[in-house]
Amino acid sequence: MRTFPGSKWSIKHNDVDLFDVRRRPWYTQGSSSPKDMLILIDTSGSVHGQALSLIKVAVKSILDTLGENDFVNIANFSKSVTFVSCFETFVQANHRNKKILKEGVDNLQAKDMANYESALTFAFDEFDKFDNSSDSGAKCNRMIMLLTDGGTDDAEKVFNERNFKRPDEDQVRVFTYAVGQTANPNRGIRWMACANRGKFSEIPAMGAIRARVQGYVDVIARPVVLSNRHDMKWNSVYRDGLVQIFLSISNHIKMVPY
Repeated sequence: MRTFPGSKWSIKHNDVDLFDVRRRPWYTQGSSSPKDMLILIDTSGSVHGQALSLIKVAVKSILDTLGENDFVNIANFSKSVTFVSCFETFVQANHRNKKILKEGVDNLQAKDMANYESALTFAFDEFDKFDNSSDSGAKCNRMIMLLTDGGTDDAEKVFNERNFKRPDEDQVRVFTYAVGQTANPNRGIRWMACANRGKFSEIPAMGAIRARVQGYVDVIARPVVLSNRHDMKWNSVYRDGLVQIFLSISNHIKMVPY
């Protein structure tokens, strides 16, 4: 990273450095294309205590990676599927909307049994309704983020009928997260991610959330980098940690390790 004009960086050697440039608005917007994202949260009875707490923090971390070019909504599922807030469709991922979604996540409680097929069917229905009823949206990457404590159901029938038959450019990516230290198998949710151009990640503890959540950005940025196109991209205006207004320009460069 280079900054202009240059300034001396103050380093406090006795403090823990928690600053992560990958969580800054200019990085999250510049490193990937705009997204339409639906987050599915497993709130079945097996997801309780620490697992549910980890899921809530992980979902908020995912929201923090989104910018004003992205559209998002969150639903929780067990035997039925419901949105966590008053939003009944995808909304722009601005500060106000993300705050409302985070408040809805905080109120979630675990009960009943998980039904992956109904949750994923609900997700594809919402994408179809959004495409047919609105001219807004990112119209670029579409993705489902599924957070659960694991399970054997891979919902292959749903993907065969609702995703695999779509043209490649219209298919929905699926990213799955196995949250908490659990003995539940994760073969099913691992297959979901691998078969739908996504990524499977495990979040066993609070310290793993930031790194594992951020991993999806690299996956959706990969096609842009591999295309060898070097299009300059203007990012949204944002307030930096120095309480100044910034506007950044980004470009993708393929790094070759030595």
